[in-house]
Amino acid sequence: MKRALDGEDIGIVYSATGQIVALRPVEVYSGDYAFREYGFTGKQMERLEKNLAAKDAAALKSGKLKRLRP
Repeated sequence: MKRALDGEDIGIVYSATGQIVALRPVEVYSGDYAFREYGFTGKQMERLEKNLAAKDAAALKSGKLKRLRP
C-alpha cells in the first residue's frame, strides 16, 4: 500500500483469468451520487439544494430547527 501511495505502479494478477488490477491512489469524489442513486440531473440537484436551503432557513427562523454549535 505504501509503495502505491508513493507512486510505484502496483499490479495484482488474478490467477484464474490472468487479468491485472492496478493499485493506485485516487481522489474519492461523490459528486455523481445523486445521479447514480436517483437519476438527478445537475439542474435538478441545484433546484433541490435551493429548496432544502430555503426550508432550513424557514425552520431555523420558526425555531423548529436549531443550529448546533461546537
